[in-house]
Amino acid sequence: MGHKLKEFVEKRLIGELRVRNKRLMVPHVALIILSVLLLFKTHQTHPLTFVPYVIIIFSLLMRIYISSKKELALRKDKFYYCAFLFFVATTGLSWSWMFWQVEAIHGFFAVESLYCLGVIITLMAGGVTAFAASLTVAAVFFTSVSVLPVAFFFTDTNHASLILGSLYLINLIYQFYHTTISRRYLIESIVSEARALEQKDALQEFIDAIPGIVGFVDRNATYVMLNNFLDGTVKNKILGTKVGTTLPNNPLSKLILDFLKSEEKHIVKEMYAEDLTGENWYMVNLKKVSSPLDGILAVVLPINDLVKAKNDLRIQEARSQYASRLASLGELSAGIAHEVNNPLTIIEGAANLMKIIIKDTPEDVASLDLAANKVIDTSQRIAKIIKSLRTLSTDAEEEPFKNVSFDSIIEPIIEISKGKLDSAGIKLRVIKSESDVALFGNEIQLSQVIMNLIANSIDAVQELNERWIEIHYQPNFEWCDILVVDSGNGIPPELHARLMEPFYTTKEAHQGTGLGLSISKNIIEIHHGTLSVMKDSKNTTFRVRLPRMNPWGY
Repeated sequence: MGHKLKEFVEKRLIGELRVRNKRLMVPHVALIILSVLLLFKTHQTHPLTFVPYVIIIFSLLMRIYISSKKELALRKDKFYYCAFLFFVATTGLSWSWMFWQVEAIHGFFAVESLYCLGVIITLMAGGVTAFAASLTVAAVFFTSVSVLPVAFFFTDTNHASLILGSLYLINLIYQFYHTTISRRYLIESIVSEARALEQKDALQEFIDAIPGIVGFVDRNATYVMLNNFLDGTVKNKILGTKVGTTLPNNPLSKLILDFLKSEEKHIVKEMYAEDLTGENWYMVNLKKVSSPLDGILAVVLPINDLVKAKNDLRIQEARSQYASRLASLGELSAGIAHEVNNPLTIIEGAANLMKIIIKDTPEDVASLDLAANKVIDTSQRIAKIIKSLRTLSTDAEEEPFKNVSFDSIIEPIIEISKGKLDSAGIKLRVIKSESDVALFGNEIQLSQVIMNLIANSIDAVQELNERWIEIHYQPNFEWCDILVVDSGNGIPPELHARLMEPFYTTKEAHQGTGLGLSISKNIIEIHHGTLSVMKDSKNTTFRVRLPRMNPWGY
């Protein structure tokens, strides 16, 4: 037993002795009253028999006074401890003396004498519990209360007295043995209590170290336990009150009350709430328990920093997507200058022709009309290219999910890509069923995915002898598949696992960021679909699989 544990046990034993000593006043007084009533005639004829009662009451009062002293509890002063033992002895001797007096008056086998002997045996049995905290005190009491009866038994020549004396001694030994057993169990109980307190303190330290509120709400919706995450004033303001009393409109209070009434056993929820320390984001974990108390264990963790980090990450991700889209748009728009310059040349030539016709043959209306139509058609061609650029450069975050056609997704990409495809000598074919089955999603984001895949295919095949790209649209009952196939010989199997990782790229450092496929995969997953490489295809094939119907059900 360690030094601290030993000190704790000693202190608790003295404490038990003090408490039990106070409680002895009641049975002693009760026995005095009963004895006075039963031995009233004896006391009338022999007033000296009242003296033991006076000594007993005085001794009990002195014991209560001494036991209240800290010096006794801490054993700093042996005087108090010896005084306590003295008055324990006087208590026992007084009861023993009363038996001696009554026996001398009435004889041993008289009812009065046997009653007094019964009182002594009763007090011995009670002393087992009363003095189990100290074997020394128990020994003093048992000796003092037994000294005169034992002296009588073994000085009387009567054979019956010797037998009764032997039985009395056996009972005395048994009661003392019983006291040692009671003391051992009492010490074990105190040691268990000490260890439980150590575990409780360790658990309390652990709970207090949690960077959030840990509390327990009983079945009556009352806060019965809180850790020290909150400062003392706030904690004392909440502890012992009903949930919702302090902050009645707080959504956290409402959540706890609703959970208490529900059939659910465990919930975890992220929520924004106003509390005594301000407005904060919290991760709330509620669990119903039945041991050791019936109620709700609540763990409320402030997650302001986490929510801010998530928001920052979401903003950064949106910026990365937008930058990647602009990068892809820039790559595919390399041939736009050529696409726009050609129509402008046509417009300029048509305008010059119109001036010549007006000057030389103004009556040739048919030629003027033909030249004007050429200007209009070519202007519309330029407008279409600009519209495609504007569409694909719009911030997709502002666009809602809706039913969109495959044509509306692919047409702007073809317009933008045409210049680069032509300059690289790459043929682009779109193969689809006659019916254009609608997709549900964000039109700009889906266009970005296809644009990224086409841009990757252009980079992959522009150095090959055979250069072509095909886009297959294959709707069925449940899914719509968009396949982007190029004339490449496929992607090595060892690269498949890493293709969708952010910043991973097989291109030269100046040719790509490695974000295109990663962002595309994220976009398709947001649409409840998948983006994958077709491993068994002869040519390089990426498949975009999207649900045909609205997966959110609204």
